[in-house]
Amino acid sequence: MGEKTEQPSELKFPLDFAKCPNCGSTQRLADSVMKAEVARGRPLGKSIAVAAVFQAAIGTPTLIGQQIPMLSVFADFCDNCGALYCVHAEVQMATATRQQPGVQFGGNPKLN
Repeated sequence: MGEKTEQPSELKFPLDFAKCPNCGSTQRLADSVMKAEVARGRPLGKSIAVAAVFQAAIGTPTLIGQQIPMLSVFADFCDNCGALYCVHAEVQMATATRQQPGVQFGGNPKLN
């Protein structure tokens, strides 16, 4: 296993992790796929290559239009050992919208 790091007393966002916490590799699966596509001549702009995005509201909005913090975690797989790990995490303010199944918050410009 990789080297354990001490958790800071207070996290400061955004968080970026350049290495796999398991083996220390800097090679990521989605990042490798994106680089291969660019090499084939498919421009992808300033995209961030990730395998999964997880979002969670921090708190529960009581009114439509209310601002609420939203935690977004961008994860990818290590090309070396296969571990899924966080490569970027951020907290943004999102606007509560009319609640619909599967769609409750808006406002993350990276995902919309």
